[in-house]
Amino acid sequence: MFKKAVISDEISQDLQVACDLAKKYGFDGLEIRSVWDKGPHKLSDEDIAKIREIMDANGLEVCGISAPFLKCDIMNEAEVAEQFDVVLARCMVLAKGVGTSYIRGFTGWKKGELSDALPRITELLRRASEILAKENMTLLIEMDPSVYAYDAKSIAEVVKSVACDNICALFDPGNLMWNQNPEVPYPDAYETLKPYIRHVHIKDAYQKEDGEAVCVKVGTGSVDFPGLFARLKADGYEGYVVLETHYRLKKEISEELLALPGGAEFSDGAFEASDESMAAINEMLAKI
Repeated sequence: MFKKAVISDEISQDLQVACDLAKKYGFDGLEIRSVWDKGPHKLSDEDIAKIREIMDANGLEVCGISAPFLKCDIMNEAEVAEQFDVVLARCMVLAKGVGTSYIRGFTGWKKGELSDALPRITELLRRASEILAKENMTLLIEMDPSVYAYDAKSIAEVVKSVACDNICALFDPGNLMWNQNPEVPYPDAYETLKPYIRHVHIKDAYQKEDGEAVCVKVGTGSVDFPGLFARLKADGYEGYVVLETHYRLKKEISEELLALPGGAEFSDGAFEASDESMAAINEMLAKI
């Protein structure tokens, strides 16, 4: 059976609080994004050592680093340089320090069509592949409505174009609800991306009649999570499914924070929302 985790700041900026809730529901680990109000690429060596200490003391794994790598204007050389020299470099230090080989990445802010940007995306991801290979690390490319590769079809196109073993796909079916005329998350998008999937994020959402996406408790939106979970088990997927809650019970998360999540403002109200979605996930999994 696959393993369960939750992104740390979808519970709290306090890592111990996140660990406590993960253990309450029998989750196996956390994915690290912002901790103590610092993004993953801004954590100091002392912070990294403390994260490892807390995770080990709680018997939990770090299953990946939720880095914002290449959430930038990929045609802007200064922005790209910062992504490699700061974001990727520091997230690799973090990953090594906490014992994971997975770092998340994207394909650049969408400023046109993927077909026009694909050569540049391929160039940058191959450069990242060479750097990551030195530490036996893998970049997980996530579909996101704000970037060039926003659905399963486009992620598959990018991964095939790059053609590097350590550039793989992060399947986040809930993100499809932010697209116009979205792919059916399961089974359609899953079937398209299945050969390249190494990591799975879980959030649920639906589209209102006007096309606006609303994120909700897992199991109450448009993603067939019972079907997906059963299929992952049947297909022998042994990686992680990671809750990325992305809704709050008493407030709405701003579009700016949805695009670049992290920090205390983002985590405000996260505990309660994640608590109910983690319970819902366990209920679904108990049935399969």
